[in-house]
Amino acid sequence: MDLPDVFDDWSWSQQSISSLENIVAYHLEAPAEPVWEDVHDEYPGCLGNNTSVWLCIADGLELTLYQNGDGQWVLASVPVKQEEASITGPMMPFHFVENDNEQVWGYFSLLNMGASKAAMQLEHAQSVKATESIETENDVWTLDNDMGRVTFSQQGESVIITHKVSKGGAPSSTLGKSDNTNESELPPLFNEWSWSIKPISSLNDYVVGYHLEDPYEPDWDRIDFQYPLCPGGKTMVWICGIGKADWRFYEGKDGQWILTKLESDAPEGILETQPIKLYYDDSAEAEVWAYIVWGDMEHTKDMLLFFHNQDIQSFESVETNNDIWHFKGDLGRLTFSQEGKSIVIVHTIPKTPN
Repeated sequence: MDLPDVFDDWSWSQQSISSLENIVAYHLEAPAEPVWEDVHDEYPGCLGNNTSVWLCIADGLELTLYQNGDGQWVLASVPVKQEEASITGPMMPFHFVENDNEQVWGYFSLLNMGASKAAMQLEHAQSVKATESIETENDVWTLDNDMGRVTFSQQGESVIITHKVSKGGAPSSTLGKSDNTNESELPPLFNEWSWSIKPISSLNDYVVGYHLEDPYEPDWDRIDFQYPLCPGGKTMVWICGIGKADWRFYEGKDGQWILTKLESDAPEGILETQPIKLYYDDSAEAEVWAYIVWGDMEHTKDMLLFFHNQDIQSFESVETNNDIWHFKGDLGRLTFSQEGKSIVIVHTIPKTPN
């Protein structure tokens, strides 16, 4: 940019404002301190002084003059008529540069380093493809869908957040908007892995889920980073609402991890003391619920038998004793199968009674 009046009388060097990104702004060399009397005379309606950030709108630019961690004064700018928003968060834009290949935004965070990352993580974690740790933990984020990268840099008492997007990449304004998972798509991060679709119950081949093939073990650090509010993990079922579906992720038979999708508006089943619901399907042939339980198989049966004894017409034994229950009337059947450390219960109600 051409330097505004008053500032063009001083000597400047062009240096990066971030230690993690080459985002260049003017650094004051001489005088060592801004001549505030001249600044206030030329720009009387602008905010700030030598003890805080100076802010001003002039010549179509939002100007910011601030002191960095080395005590040097820096002049940065953002066009007043910025066509695209970049990224949302607890921060204020203060610099923008553009060349033939990329656009780069600079922001002052309103929080400290840890709180800045945590706040941005809550808002944008599902858009993060990978992270790196260069100066501090997870201070460089690579975003999905050509959305560029975000960095967090400590500059004195300030945290500088930068967002760089290559020309021709995805519009930066899509960041911060929800991304509903399509019916045929796995959630972000999970869609980077290899899966097979197989039954989740050995007694019901029509109840299927995604079985993780590669990698063999889930990357829980990435899962926890991308979905920080979702409970569960290595030792219990992971539960997460993403888009219009509730997803379940758990360890099944032979240590293989299984992902199931449950539509958020799936109806409740008839089981008393309902265990964790894994699956629901309503087809022309039948209505099907699947549940998961941790514990002893016989204890699980006894618990449900206490509530549903009057509903049962007959029992059948296939893999274990009484592992299929046939209900009276049109309530269908209930199956119990041991799937690794867990028990999968499937309740099937045919549309036409048997």
